[in-house]
Amino acid sequence: MRRQNGKGAKDIQADSEAPAYSRTAVKPSYGPPGKASESRLKRWEESLRKTEEKLDSRKRKLDDLENAAKDARTDLNKRQKDVAKQGRELARAQKQLEKQQLAIAEKESAVAKQEQETQDLALALSTSRAEQLIAQLEEHFFCSLCFEIIACPCTIGSSRCGHTFCALCIMKWYFSRLCPDCCTWHEDLECPLCRTPIAAPKVVPADGNTPCPFAPNRMVDGAVAELLNTIRNESTASSGSSSTSPKGKGKGKSKKTEGGVISEAIALWGEGGASRVDWQDRNRRGHAELDRLTTGWTRMGPGDYKLMKNRLAAT
Repeated sequence: MRRQNGKGAKDIQADSEAPAYSRTAVKPSYGPPGKASESRLKRWEESLRKTEEKLDSRKRKLDDLENAAKDARTDLNKRQKDVAKQGRELARAQKQLEKQQLAIAEKESAVAKQEQETQDLALALSTSRAEQLIAQLEEHFFCSLCFEIIACPCTIGSSRCGHTFCALCIMKWYFSRLCPDCCTWHEDLECPLCRTPIAAPKVVPADGNTPCPFAPNRMVDGAVAELLNTIRNESTASSGSSSTSPKGKGKGKSKKTEGGVISEAIALWGEGGASRVDWQDRNRRGHAELDRLTTGWTRMGPGDYKLMKNRLAAT
């Protein structure tokens, strides 16, 4: 067999011990490009072109996005500047408003102070006016029998003195001289002030020779009523909204109301005051009794005299 291969054992051993680099690789030989290579190249070029177009498109989109972002940043910066400007303007407006509010508050305070001063002055004038009227009333229109403001002024008409008293006071004094047994007058009657004689009926009922000794003094009655109404109006203006009037009588003290401080004398003679209510009651009763006496004088008998004496509580 070895003979047929043309090599002996030594030859085979020599071949196996030969170095490996003695073997050289055979390079493939390329021939000229064919149609298949050109087709692949065209496909690569077409693919490269499409890729480049996609890249260009993406680049344009990226540029557009960057431009849009830039515009958005520019717009945002502008808006931030506008907001900052508006904030500064708002702060200035707020300060201006605070100044105006402070000025308004000062003006309101000044106006309120002026109004209070005006009210105080009006109160002082009204109080002074009312106090003057009360002083005038007490000085010129008081009854010498009860020493109160005269109510239903009544004049001794049958005498020449002309003194005026409260109707209830002078009638009570007159009928206190009536004898309770025979219901006639046994003593001579005189004016309580000047001792001028006052006629008393000698016969009952009284005839024309003995007219009714009392007559209403309408001039004094009107003057007193006018003064009291003026005092009431002045006290209402002084007190504004008056509270409950104090009980009792007196003057010189002060009374606090919603409208200010007024004297107690004004409060007593104001609407609902104790002095005013007392005067109104005496005035009403006096007019009723005087009218009953003057209209029934020529018809009154001893029983009527006694009844009137008891009704007047003349003792």
